[in-house]
Amino acid sequence: MQEFFSFLLAEWMLSITFLVLFLMLLWGVVAPSVRGFAELKPAEIVKLINDDETLVLDVRSENEFIDGHIVNSINIPLAYLSKRLDELGDNKERQIVVICKSGARAKGACSTLRKEGFTNVCALAGGLMAWQHDKYPVAKGKSKRA
Repeated sequence: MQEFFSFLLAEWMLSITFLVLFLMLLWGVVAPSVRGFAELKPAEIVKLINDDETLVLDVRSENEFIDGHIVNSINIPLAYLSKRLDELGDNKERQIVVICKSGARAKGACSTLRKEGFTNVCALAGGLMAWQHDKYPVAKGKSKRA
């Protein structure tokens, strides 16, 4: 055991690097249960969207939304989300997929929705950039869905 600690001290940079990598790996496994929502890849999101009950919520600005969005998504910019929750309907157990450009705003929106009692939310990992990278379609203009 003393040899192990001697090695750790002698190779402290290697030890710290290993510890950081281990903690990052552990966080990747634990994070969804801690946050209360998952980040899903575009292919996984497509499966959810194919269910007519799933609501796709785009939290980007209106101009970003008009430039390109997932078909049948609704747009509520993140800054207005708390004030416009009634637009999401009364069913707080409904599946909601939250998207933004890169995924950062979607995580914030998911946290807000969870705090407001929505139980079935997830974010598109990598946002609309990942969606487009994987060659999934986008619509332009304002949403026709209410």
